[in-house]
Amino acid sequence: MVIGKVINADLNRQDGRNSKWTKTVDVRELGNLPNRPGAADQDGGVDAAVSHARVQTDDGNQDVADLHAREDLLLDY
Repeated sequence: MVIGKVINADLNRQDGRNSKWTKTVDVRELGNLPNRPGAADQDGGVDAAVSHARVQTDDGNQDVADLHAREDLLLDY
């Protein structure tokens, strides 16, 4: 608690006095954000997209090898 007061005092000293462009706000007056029941259900289908995502288990060289194999097939035709 003492460290917090020291830090706040230092920040206030660095910020300087309030002017017509600044004011001190007590965030306790703002209160808590309102609850939104059902907000977790409105994720925009992110869960479905993530569940169908596949993890590539190779080191990335397999894609290049497949590409070259397709190119070879086209060139040999």
